[in-house]
Amino acid sequence: MESRDALYEHLGHLRVLLANRQAEVETEAAASPPAQPPAPADLGAPVATPVAKPVRPIQESPERAYVRDQINLLAKTNPSTVAQLIQTWMDEDRRN
Repeated sequence: MESRDALYEHLGHLRVLLANRQAEVETEAAASPPAQPPAPADLGAPVATPVAKPVRPIQESPERAYVRDQINLLAKTNPSTVAQLIQTWMDEDRRN
């Protein structure tokens, strides 16, 4: 089993990746204009239905894939450690 320091290093990388992705999502959300409700249509006039945009898959970096695989492996071999780490992250987020 990997040492605790190595585990925290892997989890540190994961936190950075997640923070970067969250920043990307927030930037994309801020850049796109909010959806405007359609103007009231006259009675009998056809109403256009919105068309869903195709979902763009997220490109995963090799580093992100490695961290994901390490977390999955840890979750399979020692789920209580993963639960403790998630709790630690949540506690840290509450303090910040």
